[in-house]
Amino acid sequence: MNPISRRWLLLLVAVLSCRTTTGVSRKAEGGPIVVEAPVIPDTSTFLVRVGIARDGKFHMRANSFSIWKDGERILSGKGDFRLRFVRGRPARVGYFEILSRHQDMGSAIVDLKILQESGRRVRLFAIGALIGPVDTREFLLIEGPYSSLEELKRRGITDSTRYLRLLVEPPSGEAEVIYGKERVRISTPFEIRYSGLLTLVDYREYDPLHGSRRLTRKYPGYFEVWTGVEGKALTLVNVVHLEDYITGVLPYEMRPDFPIEALRAQAILARTHAVSNYNRKLNLLIRPYQLTDDVFTQVYGGFTSINERVLRAVRSTRGQVLSYANRIVEAYFHSSCGGSLESSDVWNLDLDYYVARADNSDGVLLDLRDELSVRRFIDNPDPRAYCSGMRDSVSGSLKGARKVFRWSRFVDADLLGGRLGVGRVVEIIPVERSKGGRVKRLLIVGEKGRRTIEGELSIRRTLGHPGYLRSALFYVEPKAGGFLIRGAGFGHGLGMCQYGAGFRALEGQKFYQILQFYVPGSRIKRIYF
Repeated sequence: MNPISRRWLLLLVAVLSCRTTTGVSRKAEGGPIVVEAPVIPDTSTFLVRVGIARDGKFHMRANSFSIWKDGERILSGKGDFRLRFVRGRPARVGYFEILSRHQDMGSAIVDLKILQESGRRVRLFAIGALIGPVDTREFLLIEGPYSSLEELKRRGITDSTRYLRLLVEPPSGEAEVIYGKERVRISTPFEIRYSGLLTLVDYREYDPLHGSRRLTRKYPGYFEVWTGVEGKALTLVNVVHLEDYITGVLPYEMRPDFPIEALRAQAILARTHAVSNYNRKLNLLIRPYQLTDDVFTQVYGGFTSINERVLRAVRSTRGQVLSYANRIVEAYFHSSCGGSLESSDVWNLDLDYYVARADNSDGVLLDLRDELSVRRFIDNPDPRAYCSGMRDSVSGSLKGARKVFRWSRFVDADLLGGRLGVGRVVEIIPVERSKGGRVKRLLIVGEKGRRTIEGELSIRRTLGHPGYLRSALFYVEPKAGGFLIRGAGFGHGLGMCQYGAGFRALEGQKFYQILQFYVPGSRIKRIYF
């Protein structure tokens, strides 16, 4: 069975008679088919599928290329060629409520039988994977299918963490490959294989942080071409070895001129993040890929911006991930913590290895949940904080640390109120903060109403439009015509502070010392050589 067919078998759940990447499905005794998670025993050849772009047409270039469908070569050539969407039929999607989540299948099956005996339409669905020695599997009890999201909302299910979408019937369609005077129509999905790298020329990308933009990038591996789930365009998927993927992530998640020890720490975190998120993102279960090329998972730009320093960092940490208490770490990182690292409560998580602490040599615990503490912290920056940039002989990209360590931004009261539909804003009130000081719940009071914004990212998006506020570690001062926001850091503050790691490396710390500070209690584990 070719990789394309196998991927759709993993996704199809018409009657949950699915196959995993190992081609295995089982029945729980007296119950429905148990959809198992992928098992990848040979991690040395671990391939990941990365969603790159969705559009109606693409321009590509390669030294030599060939088009393959169901193991048969359809077309081959050299240089430039193009793809054009011809027609498509959208997928049919079922909506399922998540009733509970379990770390082991045994407890899930016990609850499954109890619910089935009461007449509920409950099934068992596994996410995550068994990847060599790393087990990220989680077992979901789901009820459905329901025909639409509106039907779930009528049942009071509105939080995206409480439902998932699964394919009942995959999309289908046809694309045209244009090479010189040749025009060949091929039903999707099909593969594009090539020697060296493939250049995707001037394609349109939508990034949650940067919006729509046009890019030209070079990619290793090979490509799969699908009809999009909506049946209206083509979806490009880059299939690459995990190490090549990490190589393409590193210079986009950390500046490639950062010190080598910081780059090594970032490479391990990027690899950990990829493995821990593989087949776990609920929003991607209906897509023919497990990872994206943007901040929804982590930014991947192919081999466009790699240099020798990036290659050294990846090769010297090959196969290494972070674990904690024999489980893979939920690996997070950000640009600058502003001197205050976050606890996992900023996202309402329960992860022991993330605690609110100062990013200095002492690493003292912090509690900035009240307004006075936050104001004092922001107005009296700690020059010992590694991400402050207050060091002698700073060069290259590390010079940017001071710019984001402390910052301010003005928000117009009329414009903000107009976007939110509450009239001119008269008050912006932080209602709840995390231990690291970031705003988790914000009340915006206008002349015609009020709005409560939940979540640090939503708050940053609301106040930073068009774009994002640098961080949710801020306080607000009323000013004529609006509000002045005084803040610290860039990003969510959880996990490794990248500027902090850079300056720690300059000081002589090794990558494992850097990781031990930002993820205390963790251990480096090699999942392949």
